[in-house]
Amino acid sequence: ERLRIPVTSSLLGRGVFPTRHPQFIGTYLGAVSPQPMRTLVEGSDCLLLLGERLSDVSLGVSADLLRGRDLITAVARDVFIGQHHYEHTPLESLVERLLMSPALPVSRDPIKAIGTDVSPEVFDPFKQDEAIKMRHAINLLNEFVREHDDIPLIADTGDALFASVDIRANQCIAPAYYSTMGFAVPAALGVQIASGRRPLVLVGDGAFQMTGSEIAQAHRYGCNPIVVLFNNQRWEMLQAFFPEARYNETVSWPFAKLADLWAGRGFRAFTPRQFRDALNAAYDEGRFTLIEVGLKQGDVSPILRGFVDAFKKRVYA
Repeated sequence: ERLRIPVTSSLLGRGVFPTRHPQFIGTYLGAVSPQPMRTLVEGSDCLLLLGERLSDVSLGVSADLLRGRDLITAVARDVFIGQHHYEHTPLESLVERLLMSPALPVSRDPIKAIGTDVSPEVFDPFKQDEAIKMRHAINLLNEFVREHDDIPLIADTGDALFASVDIRANQCIAPAYYSTMGFAVPAALGVQIASGRRPLVLVGDGAFQMTGSEIAQAHRYGCNPIVVLFNNQRWEMLQAFFPEARYNETVSWPFAKLADLWAGRGFRAFTPRQFRDALNAAYDEGRFTLIEVGLKQGDVSPILRGFVDAFKKRVYA
């Protein structure tokens, strides 16, 4: 804020800086990002990377777009500037000195608007009673977090993780580094027990079948997370990377009924209208809730589709 410079995050760093802050321009994913964001980041005369490791996962298979540029990279107790490596330089000390430096220019110009940092197709018009698609769900989840901006978002590995990039929740938690599947539901209980804040959870049917039954402990610990479960009866993220695979189908559970049996409340949504109504009803519930969203196989988020395309171009080119 003091320097009045634009701020972006990687997939790994998302949620560290408030996504609704006027200086936040979005999550940078290299070739997957909107062109205005790419122009601003890749055309910068100085990029300050705080706590960020350059990798293809966190930067959308595009880490090489930033290598060799005017970078200042600070990780833990090491700082890298060009070919120079400065050891025993804590990140906190670096930031403090940068802010105090009289030589560092402060921008007087307003931050350039880049338009929306959400995938454009999320805003495409749709009918309330048509079959729900992932882009519809993302649109309605943005509407929900706009109305309830104190809710932290927790996403599991899978398309839920990529969909979360297009959701403007102020606080986001996800296993973007190791991509640990089965993270979100247990993490939701931990977040609410530790902070008292009620989380919104995004999880796929496959990830839920790993650890999702932990939600049965919610009542015992006084937790009431809102769980949105995307059910396409398949490991859709894996299928997106390897479309010819025949081993990614899952056996569908009666997820909504299980929520009822576990002292929560279950919903099923197959249209945008049903999903919006379920979200509103879930927010008013005192118990934990689980909304099963029925999706067609092959329907993935715009970010996952772009990430897969970038991956294939890089690996199979």
